[in-house]
Amino acid sequence: MMHSDPFLRAALVAAARGWSVFPLVPGEKTPAIRGWEQRATVDRRQIHRWWSGESCYNIGLATGKSGLVVIDLDGGRGDRPPERFAGAHDGHDVLAMLADAAGAEMPSRTYTVTTPSGCHLYFRTPPGISLRNSAGLLGWRVDSRASGGYVVAAGSVRPRPAGFAVPSP
Repeated sequence: MMHSDPFLRAALVAAARGWSVFPLVPGEKTPAIRGWEQRATVDRRQIHRWWSGESCYNIGLATGKSGLVVIDLDGGRGDRPPERFAGAHDGHDVLAMLADAAGAEMPSRTYTVTTPSGCHLYFRTPPGISLRNSAGLLGWRVDSRASGGYVVAAGSVRPRPAGFAVPSP
């Protein structure tokens, strides 16, 4: 059955992938419910209740509960990177530098969502490993969301801040 509400449709698509969703304040990335991590769900009935009528809630995706690690690559905002990442323009460049330094390939074949300030790269959490959020730990303009974190899911609507260039995936 096709749903006309794009927010409900996007929440159901995410849940069909096994990703636990919850409502965010319309147009924002702030949870609209308390206890979002515990209440995030793939249950279609609950999703219909949250996104019924004219709610226009954005879609939050509980990364840890969904078994995901999401790499958040932000644009450079015209700022100069730290010396360690000299020459980088954004989080995409920094991730490429980190991959190269580790002797690894830059991840390119994964689910990717464009955000107002860059993009999110989605990965399954490796079995037997517990990962947390990494704000400020990975590199300039590169963070991750995992257990205890969430991202704004595809299908949500947020304004793009002035001066942000979206890095190419």
